[in-house]
Amino acid sequence: MTGSWVNFLKFLRAAGLVVVASIALVTEAFSFDVHEMFEARCGRCHQHAGDLALKKLVIDNGVLRGRTSGNDIRAFLPNHFGYPNPEETTALYNMFVWQVEGGGRFKARCAICHIRARELARLNLVRDGDAVRGRYTGNDLSEFLSGHGRIDANEVDFFVRLLAQMAPTVDR
Repeated sequence: MTGSWVNFLKFLRAAGLVVVASIALVTEAFSFDVHEMFEARCGRCHQHAGDLALKKLVIDNGVLRGRTSGNDIRAFLPNHFGYPNPEETTALYNMFVWQVEGGGRFKARCAICHIRARELARLNLVRDGDAVRGRYTGNDLSEFLSGHGRIDANEVDFFVRLLAQMAPTVDR
């Protein structure tokens, strides 16, 4: 997005002509891209993080655990190949929790056209604080999703939060 386009959107928002919905992002801000880290360090063995999370992990009493071992993943990750540091372990844990809680909804509802949430978010969306909008249109994501594809009105918030985690932050 060019600087003049960003300035134009800021002007419209300041003038009250554009209302951008605010959402609470589920994940913390980390100093790295957790999906990119997973693909680089874990992808050879595990391929996609979402598939791994859905097949191998469960949430039991609010704790993410290995489906067969029952062990808390936070204790497992630092000792697993790739040896993530504490920040990386927290980021991976949060990402896996989100994926397990999502239960494969993106794949079921959206993958027929979009394939992977990560690519959709990276290529087509931007995040500016809590606002998420189309990279090229500037349209609010929640308004767009309300009438889009197979998404049920009750699922809009879920998909906005999901995609917000992966959308790049707009340059200022």
